[in-house]
Amino acid sequence: MKMRYIIILLLTLTEVHAQEGIWTFTDPSSFFVTNIYEENDGDLLLSVIPVARGNKTTIVRLDKDGRELDTGYLINDTMQLRVFKIIKIHSKQSYLLVGASYLDRENGEADKYLFTVMMDQNLKAGEVKVTKFDVASEFYNMNYYLTEDERVYLSVNVFTLGDFPNSEQLFLRLNNEGDIEYVYKDVDHPCYSIIEDSDGYVCIGRRNKYFDRNFEYRYKSQNIYWFIAPANQSRALRINENKILITTLKALDNVPGPRGGQPVLYYVDNDMNVLNRNWMKAELGSVLADKTFDISPDSSIYVGGFESAVTRLKSFSVGRFDTELNLQWQMQFSDIGNHIYSLWGLEATNDNGAIIYGARKDWSFIYNEAYAIKIDGKGDIINTYNIDQSTIIMHKLYPNPSSGLFIIELTGAIDRAELRVLTMEGKLVYTDDRIMEGRSEIDLSLLPIGTYVYELYDKGKQIGSGKWIKI
Repeated sequence: MKMRYIIILLLTLTEVHAQEGIWTFTDPSSFFVTNIYEENDGDLLLSVIPVARGNKTTIVRLDKDGRELDTGYLINDTMQLRVFKIIKIHSKQSYLLVGASYLDRENGEADKYLFTVMMDQNLKAGEVKVTKFDVASEFYNMNYYLTEDERVYLSVNVFTLGDFPNSEQLFLRLNNEGDIEYVYKDVDHPCYSIIEDSDGYVCIGRRNKYFDRNFEYRYKSQNIYWFIAPANQSRALRINENKILITTLKALDNVPGPRGGQPVLYYVDNDMNVLNRNWMKAELGSVLADKTFDISPDSSIYVGGFESAVTRLKSFSVGRFDTELNLQWQMQFSDIGNHIYSLWGLEATNDNGAIIYGARKDWSFIYNEAYAIKIDGKGDIINTYNIDQSTIIMHKLYPNPSSGLFIIELTGAIDRAELRVLTMEGKLVYTDDRIMEGRSEIDLSLLPIGTYVYELYDKGKQIGSGKWIKI
């Protein structure tokens, strides 16, 4: 059963409090929340750093209602410590924090470091262990595998713009106190997720990298897997000994429409042959969240994506798939107040729901706040974090696929919306301008079997879209 969850956000806060089911922050300064870790009892650990490069990183423990319980700090006199991962080390009843830091030089460049630090249950930090690495750019992505004896196998990507075959990547083995025992540096097409393999471990990505049982490098695949996007949004998870789940942002080759930004799910075998695939409809230019997907204890798959600057960056989508990759429901949030929203990630929670999180900015395009939304397994909002729930415009469609009947739930300040249903080639086959706030039942039983796109409009302005499958 899944017990660990991690988040990346941007926030406005120091003191945290819960009021009428809404999590709010009272300090006007801006900062990142770089991780969230969920305990078995629902408590959350947040790692917080200032947006401006400061020297204080805050670890906050909240209960499941958003009330602050404990606070701890990481302080360094010369550099900011940005926590990428919070890893629970059960044998020590402590947390291992892993992250990156940078030290600016007079020539405008910066030295790059990775650090580890142990933090006890009372959020008291131990010694910060810092190691300098000779890499070309900043670290932007980190993934790990925790073994049964609580060693940490770590993959760290270095930011590369455009020249993906020359992407730098570090692979490290850490003991359960955060000491580095082994380092391997690779320059090639990147990989992103470490999973167990029959002979050891494999890092799944554009080009797979294979390691032995001690996580020491063995070889890399000859093939480049072009269906996996060369971006940190790509993720992989082993489902069983013969099946791997991969999410990425490259569109399906045989699907008409946009070729970039479709959140796509693949089941592949150990030889990377595609067994099954499905996708969630997204707007042109959309990208996936940094944390693309997560799996709940009941084996449901949550997937998220948001619009890019090519379009509006004002909406984001979340879908829930079953174990056969059928889309159970898709919901889209759009035009929330006067802010522009981006979805940075989502985390499945122990109650089979999810936390959706990201950054929002005003029209000055300065990220000055963050948000999170807690939903249950049906997609209903449980509470919100730094968002007034009454301002949220969202829709949800289910069941999906269906034989013709489906429900649209519309929430927000909308008197009436128009539904348009189109073929994948763009031909309009159905329209209904009587969609009211709440639940509307739609019957499209007479349409041929196939995949369709639906769009929702309010006074001529599109407020939502998605994919519906007729079976």
